[in-house]
Amino acid sequence: MLLFGVETYTQKHSIIYTGTIQGALESRHIAWAMLSNFQPTLLREHFLDPLPVTTKSENSDIENVGSTWERARAVGLPLWIDRPALLWKAATQLARCEFLIGQKHRDPWRAAPFYVAMKKTRVLSTPFQRFGQKRIADFFQRDFTIKSNRDAALKNAYKLLST
Repeated sequence: MLLFGVETYTQKHSIIYTGTIQGALESRHIAWAMLSNFQPTLLREHFLDPLPVTTKSENSDIENVGSTWERARAVGLPLWIDRPALLWKAATQLARCEFLIGQKHRDPWRAAPFYVAMKKTRVLSTPFQRFGQKRIADFFQRDFTIKSNRDAALKNAYKLLST
């Protein structure tokens, strides 16, 4: 019974028995991509998909879009992009797609790491407010270039980590 459960889980989550994600690049491919002069082409052709057209129907399948964090991790995206502008473009696309998936599941936390890493925290206040998390929305509205707001954020993070 346990073997059947593991087999079902691996099939459902596209994981093969070696522990790698199907469609993942091997390290030799990542090394060639890192040394390539055609990184913009590789990024455009193999990772950046256009944003899905969302409809009001429940059957719209946003998760099939290729620019998700799982796909970026599978192709080793942060490892082989050496141009900051390309990495920024990929991170923006990732944030948008994760945001759309998060809206479908009513989970704004999916896109939060990407927007925080790009220092676009004010963008996050709207979805948190829409889903009824006003305290977090107010927190993301703060201007973190001001020292008092940064100190408050560090204090809150320290408290969360120490509990």
